[in-house]
Amino acid sequence: MVGRVRVVLHGGMHKTGTTSLQAALLSCRDALAASGIWYPRGEVRQAAQLINVKRADWSPEPIARVIAECQRGGAHTLLLSLESISTFSALDFKRLTACFEDCELAYVFVFRHWATYLPSRWSQYIKRRDSQTCADYVAGISRSEHPDHRFDLIVERALASGPCRVEAVSYDRAVEDQGSVLPAVIRAIGLPEALGHTIAASASWRHRTGGRERLEVTRLLNGALADRLGLPQDDNVRAVGEGRLSDVFFDLDPAELPRAEFSAIVQLGRSTSVRQPIAAGFIDAGMRLEAHRRLFADLGGLPIFPDYLPVPVESWSLDWTAIAARQPVRDFVARMRPIVEERMTARLALLR
Repeated sequence: MVGRVRVVLHGGMHKTGTTSLQAALLSCRDALAASGIWYPRGEVRQAAQLINVKRADWSPEPIARVIAECQRGGAHTLLLSLESISTFSALDFKRLTACFEDCELAYVFVFRHWATYLPSRWSQYIKRRDSQTCADYVAGISRSEHPDHRFDLIVERALASGPCRVEAVSYDRAVEDQGSVLPAVIRAIGLPEALGHTIAASASWRHRTGGRERLEVTRLLNGALADRLGLPQDDNVRAVGEGRLSDVFFDLDPAELPRAEFSAIVQLGRSTSVRQPIAAGFIDAGMRLEAHRRLFADLGGLPIFPDYLPVPVESWSLDWTAIAARQPVRDFVARMRPIVEERMTARLALLR
């Protein structure tokens, strides 16, 4: 039996190499165990059921069992990774931290400058179910206390949740210094150097953003489908801002549209293409995060993020309502409706 277990919860954020790290950790699980670090068996997203306190079926008992399993295995550290932790409300953080009251708990977060983070995060919302333009997304989150904008709230919620430490990594500084964020995250987690090299070497980049026009067509189809189902538009980004789970993800494949219709929508969308500078700004949000710079290792006297000129992102301003009445789109939505309704039934059962 080992002493008090050290627990490290790697909480993302999204779009900072989290899935790549999770896959690498899983593939190196035996090497981790040999070094006294317990990374549970399972799939890449195995931690969702265990530590996503937003789930209606969540219970603290499985966490207690994993801690006991860690101790029985002779490990001194329990390592879990789930990017959704960075979207938790203050209450969610308190519920999670309370599960580890007999452990030495540390949260690790990675923050990426808004200039590159926001377009990537918007793409992720669109792939799953949202329909807003990139410009509307940026404007909407910048007017609120959404965690995509207020990184400081993530840190403060974790620190206020109970006995714990918080370690933070600047994605941009890590990539600037080493060409990858993973070595910096591995150091923040506290893995032995040789083991860290093994894990970093086994990682491959995942979830690269696909073609921009395919993404835009998906966005428009999402809007038409949400309208047909009577669901609110953009519920994924709204749910994150409100600290809840979204009702359902659509995961549409625009390739299922007739090729001629796909091309026609692309031509229409191109006619509305705009180049939007994504905030080099967010000055107030940046200053709020700088107040927590003590949590970031290896910054020296540098700011958390490098100075960015406004980064122009090309996107369409076309709204989903412009294509919803087209017959091929109506046919596509009709085919997809029962599939998504089935997913929605399962998702709503989880949320109750």
